Amino acid sequence: MFSDDAYSPLIERSIRLCVDWMENKMQRFLRLHEVAKLTTLSESTIKRREKDDPDFIRRLKISPRRIVFDADEVDGWMKRKTEDQ
Repeated sequence: MFSDDAYSPLIERSIRLCVDWMENKMQRFLRLHEVAKLTTLSESTIKRREKDDPDFIRRLKISPRRIVFDADEVDGWMKRKTEDQ
């Protein structure tokens, strides 16, 4: 018979690949206070930059009372800012 231990690494790898694929396909949303914490900008600065800076991250309205930011866009903006330095 086959030992479960022999298949453990294969099963672990398969699960990891599935999880990685799902994480890449799912869009993550951040609230304003989370964006402020990640970027170290104040909430008022974020709001001001949204109006004044065309390259700044944009908010998304996902329901009548819920405003969020795309986490990938926030990450991309932060990466561009560090590369500009």
